[in-house]
Formats: sequence, structure tokens, C-alpha cells
Amino acid sequence: MWRQVARLCLRRLALFVAVSVAGALAIGAAPGDPLADLALTGQASRAGVEAVRAARGLSDTPRDRIADALARLARLDLGDSTLHHQPVAPLVLPRLRRSLTLTVTALGLAWLLAAAAVLSQVAGRLPALGPLIGVGMAALQAIPDVVIAIAVLTILAGAGWTWGLGGQVTSAGMLGGSLVLAMVHLPTAWQHLHVALHARLGEPWMLGLRARGVPHRRRLWRHAVRASAAPLLAVAAVGFGTLLSAGLVVETLFGIPGLGAMMLDAMLARDVPLALGGVMASAAATLAILTLADILALRCDPRTQAAGGHA
Repeated sequence: MWRQVARLCLRRLALFVAVSVAGALAIGAAPGDPLADLALTGQASRAGVEAVRAARGLSDTPRDRIADALARLARLDLGDSTLHHQPVAPLVLPRLRRSLTLTVTALGLAWLLAAAAVLSQVAGRLPALGPLIGVGMAALQAIPDVVIAIAVLTILAGAGWTWGLGGQVTSAGMLGGSLVLAMVHLPTAWQHLHVALHARLGEPWMLGLRARGVPHRRRLWRHAVRASAAPLLAVAAVGFGTLLSAGLVVETLFGIPGLGAMMLDAMLARDVPLALGGVMASAAATLAILTLADILALRCDPRTQAAGGHA
């Protein structure tokens, strides 16, 4: 198993390097030039503007951007922000922590609600609510994410909740953002969990346990849930990356000074080191969660270890 984990970590590391290089190229190729107005309005000479562009790396060729990104990775140094005039790492880490708190809370809430709904249906406790839950999940999935965010924002504002301004973090902002992201991911979590458990309960080995007289609750909790853990962990890990990306809109609406809002400001100001630092932090967090999910899947499902051992 440890060899599989080592190979998995090496593949994730190579993917992290590739994402960082691709992010550096995409940031450098982004349209717009915030320094062009300085020369047009006479606030700075053309030579001065070109000097600032060179200092910020805006005039670098794609080859130079790739070399700079690889050098930063090798030194574990993200450089200095041209917007805030200080090192990038102290700017990124607190915002990454807030974004991770928001994303993990929303992901956990979505899966808890989905598990409660599906397990109550499978256990037969609330048979009348089964169709209503399905219709509700379909309706929630059809509603645009922005509409959900505005609805939660309106409800919290009507209840007298306020959120931070000027970079302040409030419980209302974190609660509202977590609720929005949880509602966005809830239909996906419910659908995968519903399909996985029903598929496991209908498999021949589960029917054999039923023929032996194993109680339904024991078959559900001890066997079906455990057998479904590996694919559901993969779904949850992918959902983490999706919610981390969706946090850009949520953080902006609820005034959360997270990674998404920071990257938006960095892109508007063409702060290449800060934007690249945000890309690297987001990629590192997502790949770490994907790696953890794969390792847990190896522990939960012996068939995964066998497949990996022969790969």
C-alpha cells in the first residue's frame, strides 16, 4: 500500500507543478493593461510605464513566465506582491485558511444533510417523504447558484444579520457563505449517495446476506455504507475543488476576505506574484484533498489496493 501512496503523491506533485506553470501562462496572457492609462493620460512617461511593466513581469515572454514559476516552486518563495508591497505568503495563508474553513464547512454540511435524507429513505423510516425529497433536490439543482446566494443574502439581511466590511470576518458572512455552498453541492451529494446505496443493496452478495437472515440495518450500516465509501470519497473530493472555485462569488457577496476575493483583486491589478500565489495555494489544497481521498479509498476498499498493485 505504501508504494501506491508514494506513486500517488509523486503524480499529484507533478500535477501541481503543471497547474502552477499553466496558471502562470494564463495570468500573463490575461487581457487588459492597468498601466496603459498612465501613459495615455500623461501621468507617467512611456519609458516609466515600460519600466514598471518589466518590474511586474508583464513584459515577460511565455518561456520567462514558465522559468519564473519553476524557480519560485524550487525556492518555495512566492515573491512580493506589487499591489500590497509585501511578501505574498503572509497575504495568501490567512485567506486560504478562511476559504478552507468556508469550503470544508459547506462540504460537511451538504453530505450530512444528504446522508440523513438518503439513509432515512433506505431505512424506510420516511417513505412518504421520498418523492418530495427527490423533487426538492431536482428543483435545488435547477436554480442558478447566484440566485441561491442572493436569496440567502436577502434572508439574512431581513433577519438583521450583518457581515464584515473592509476585510473583517463575521459569523453572519461565514454562515451565509457556508449555507450557499452547501445548498449548491447538496443535490450532487444526495444523488451519488442515493444511487450508490441502492446499487450496493441490490448486489448479489447483499442478497446473500439477506438470505442468511442478516438484519436490514446491519446490512445497510456495516456493509452497504462501507462498500460505497470509496467512490463517494472521490465525489466529495471533487466537490471540494468545485466549491473552492465557487467561493469566488460567495466571498464577494458576503464580504469574506478569502482566497477568491484576493485573486480577483490581484487579477484586476495585474499583480502576477499574488495571483500566481493564489493559484498555487488553491491547487495545493485541492490536490491534497484528492490525495487524502485516494488514500482513504485504498484503506476502505481492498479491491482498489489489488487494482493498484497490478497497475
